[in-house]
Amino acid sequence: MSRPVTIRNGPSFSRAEKLRVRALYLGKGRGPSEIAQTMGKEPRQITNLVNRLGWARKRAEVEARAESEAESEGLESARAFVESVAMRSEALVEKGFDLAENTSDAKTFAFAASGTKTFVGLVRQARSLDALGAVGGPSLTVIFGNPVAPAESEERRVSEVGPEQSQALPSSSPDLDFSD
Repeated sequence: MSRPVTIRNGPSFSRAEKLRVRALYLGKGRGPSEIAQTMGKEPRQITNLVNRLGWARKRAEVEARAESEAESEGLESARAFVESVAMRSEALVEKGFDLAENTSDAKTFAFAASGTKTFVGLVRQARSLDALGAVGGPSLTVIFGNPVAPAESEERRVSEVGPEQSQALPSSSPDLDFSD
């Protein structure tokens, strides 16, 4: 003779226990093992309850939504930063052009040209004018030079410089103020 099979539902949870599990699982984000330990139950019992009542799916949806919102906020923050860098770089490009146009000193001109070229590159990247890693894409070439040609008969003369004259020459680079 065969014995009758008894189907057990296992230990049931009281309403208070279900509310506590819900608060710990959904509210505090605790895992089944941690909840089981605090309530004196088995982790699989908590897992079964959570799955049966749909809390696992709900928690996954909430976490996915929160992650998406955080990613969007981070992306917006990054875009705002890039835009601020682009705007400042554009202003510095203008100042670099002004400095290059209004100087007769070769060293100052070289500094202005180099700085302006750097800021033009930043603006192009910030405005997505250059694709990352693209070769042969759109480009802008900035050429600095003096449009005045030297006189044809001009000769360069070399003269000796004594110690008293060499101390009068500036030895440091010019101060460039690119601040607003």
